Amino acid sequence: MGFDYGKYFGEIRLTHDLTTRADERTWRLAAPEARPARKPIVLYLGCNVLRTSHMIRTVTAVFDRLGLDYVAVGGPTYCCGIVHHQQGDAAAGDGMAKRTLELFKRYEPDEVVMWCPSCIYFYDEVLHAEVPYRVRHTTEFLLAQVPRMAFTARVERTVAVHAHAVGEARQREARACRELLASVPGLRLVPLASEPRSKTSMASGNASANSRPIPCSSDPWPGKQNAILPMVSISLAAAVRCGSPLDQARAPREPGAHARHEDERSLRQPSLCRCVREGERDRGG
Repeated sequence: MGFDYGKYFGEIRLTHDLTTRADERTWRLAAPEARPARKPIVLYLGCNVLRTSHMIRTVTAVFDRLGLDYVAVGGPTYCCGIVHHQQGDAAAGDGMAKRTLELFKRYEPDEVVMWCPSCIYFYDEVLHAEVPYRVRHTTEFLLAQVPRMAFTARVERTVAVHAHAVGEARQREARACRELLASVPGLRLVPLASEPRSKTSMASGNASANSRPIPCSSDPWPGKQNAILPMVSISLAAAVRCGSPLDQARAPREPGAHARHEDERSLRQPSLCRCVREGERDRGG
């Protein structure tokens, strides 16, 4: 029996609908008109983030606070095609990927900012898509905006970042993630090198149209978590499939120990969202 795409994407839609109200959705799930108003920036959310819609509200709150002229799009209509590729339906995946690029093009953007690490990996390393606009991951884009940010609250937290190490682009995004976190007042980063034995990569170094993601091992930091993780109040994974192993490794080992894990869809820094929202309250927003 083949993969049930209807069930897979249906669950995404259902979770999104159960966790958001129609009047609070500032992101677009439907395809744009044939000639929509031009937007300099397209914030591409992908599909899976709809399961955790509070994270969409986080990133759009940051974009709004920065006063950016953008449109946020996502959901199955804008599928990158990676799910179909993983199931061996390469032709269907290619068609979806090209269709999504066509939808972006309608906005005549200067830049497409991608939220989902799976989507940006797929367009970069599998399809090798050539587009007339700039493409950056959200972490890299927001890092460039730091000089414009006015932080209004300190966030006294200690954070460790688990990121992929294969490929220059993924390493660059991981560096941006760490630098972005380091810019938040009060936040302290615990240095944590990527562990090559855990194969922390969305795919092998030689990506192809048939590449499949390589999951992290059950032990993301072999031999290290006993020393490092007790010091961490928030652990962040810069990739979709790293969450479960991190949750297992981050389980408190002593009575009274508390920790939290956030995956890539949380912007890698809930602290920035806190700063933004506290700033809005200060202004009466």
